Amino acid sequence: MKSFELRWIARAWRSYPFTLVALLLGTLAGAAASVSVPLVLRRLFDGFLQAPSADALGRSVRLYLLASGGAWALGALLMALRGPTNLRFERSVRHRVWSRLVHRSPGFFLRTRTGDLVTRLTDDVSEKLCWFLCSGIFRTVAAGVTILFAIVMMVRLDPWLTLVTAAPLTLLVWLLIRAGTLLDRRFAEVQERISALNNGIEACFSGIRVVKASGREETETASFAVNARSCRQSEIASARSQLLVNALYGQVWQVGVVAVLLAGGLAVMRGRLTLGTFVAFEAYALLLVFPMLDIGTFFVRGWQGGVSIGRLREIEEGADGVRAAGVPARREAGCEPTPLSFGRLSFERVGYRPDEQDGRAVLSDVSFELRPGEMVAVAGAVGSGKSFLLRLPPRLMDPTEGRLLIDGTDLRELPLDALRRSVGWVPQEAILFSESIRNNIRFDRPWVTDERVESAAEAARLQFDLDGFRDGLDTVVGVRGVSLSGGQRQRVALARALAGRPALLVLDDATSSLDLATEAALWDELRRLLPGMAVLLATHRTATLERADRIVVLEAGRVVESGTHARLSVEGSRYQALYRRHRVEERLS
Repeated sequence: MKSFELRWIARAWRSYPFTLVALLLGTLAGAAASVSVPLVLRRLFDGFLQAPSADALGRSVRLYLLASGGAWALGALLMALRGPTNLRFERSVRHRVWSRLVHRSPGFFLRTRTGDLVTRLTDDVSEKLCWFLCSGIFRTVAAGVTILFAIVMMVRLDPWLTLVTAAPLTLLVWLLIRAGTLLDRRFAEVQERISALNNGIEACFSGIRVVKASGREETETASFAVNARSCRQSEIASARSQLLVNALYGQVWQVGVVAVLLAGGLAVMRGRLTLGTFVAFEAYALLLVFPMLDIGTFFVRGWQGGVSIGRLREIEEGADGVRAAGVPARREAGCEPTPLSFGRLSFERVGYRPDEQDGRAVLSDVSFELRPGEMVAVAGAVGSGKSFLLRLPPRLMDPTEGRLLIDGTDLRELPLDALRRSVGWVPQEAILFSESIRNNIRFDRPWVTDERVESAAEAARLQFDLDGFRDGLDTVVGVRGVSLSGGQRQRVALARALAGRPALLVLDDATSSLDLATEAALWDELRRLLPGMAVLLATHRTATLERADRIVVLEAGRVVESGTHARLSVEGSRYQALYRRHRVEERLS
């Protein structure tokens, strides 16, 4: 295995030092017990040639039963210890990767498909890796120790016969070297095919209403069949490669057993070897069959596990665009985190390039300010960079050029949890979970009381809709809020942001599904509930643009105009053309 894979495995074992010591000691004891059984057999069979008494024969039989029974008991104990440890590894590895995954920046999820992440957290962890981390490693340690002890005893019994038995080892080493590259490629291909299958399933289920409305059921069925067939073919090819390696490995070692039978039998016939020594030697040769198979399995599963470790390391160790400043403040469970003292928010020559290697900038040289209590609207055509700009204040991503400041302090120097506690962000697509409306608004924040939930729901203009629901706030909305309309989903998402009492509310076209009267009432209610809250929003609603204290017009990621609605509404301005187009769209709709 590669050095980084060994370091990853060592890190996984750090949490289980006592289990590690117990397995090591138990493995050594089990190997010693197994290796002692052939020696007892040698004494028993050599005693037959000397016409032993009944007492001597009884002692030999009891010693054999004790040795073999002890070896079996230790083996069973080790199996009982390794099995639960495999499951503990599955839980801890999955939790470790998940903990890192949920802290990755949004850019990571733009580059990685959901189905692939699901595969890495399920199949890679449970099917390919966790057995290897404990059972695979310690069965191989037991096999290695058993082989070492057995060869030492075989050399003591007869060096020449040991050399005959060990001759196939050179062929086994060559076989492993040749099989390594093939298996590595096969295992990587299998995981890629499983990820592709899961990606297709996730995409279909996420857009199932569009699929059915467009009559694409047969197309999706055909696509699924292609992915499933490709996955099956890849797994069959991988299984054939594994079977070939394991079969050859086991058969090659059987050559050693046959060699012992031939050479040892001739030695006994010629009087050079006693019957007891021959029986012990053959027992050692048979004893080594399963350890050699375990070593072969270790290499096969090791290559498989190495592929999975590499895929998990891409989640754990990849470079991230957002880093927390310092150490998050410790607080008691359920206590509300301390928000920032939120003052003037300043954009200073801000720029953003998704890929710094190419020259394309999504945002460039953006500068403006937002004061407490103000509403600043960002306007622009589709693709002008509005959504990217609104992801910067909550640090869903950091600018690659320039700075964002709160009262002169760079956001990157502020505690990340306190910053996000102070910013309420509502995306363009309202994301809800298969929970009640109340839990979607509270969003696992124990400090958000029922009073706050109800107040936020009222501010978001949800009260009239709640009267039509059988369970009110306790109505379960289904996966992604499937039982709610688009406007209702947006208002629940807005209530979620308001329940945290943010100092800055960031809305990415989050009122597009509301009618004009509801939106107007919403702004009035927000000012009543949180009069000092600053609002930064992207919108195409003309009434909202007219209400804003200041408007920033983006074009190709640059600020081309800035000012109030009245000042920008001059003939020939970019804003006026944009405003007129939005007015026409509203009338047509």
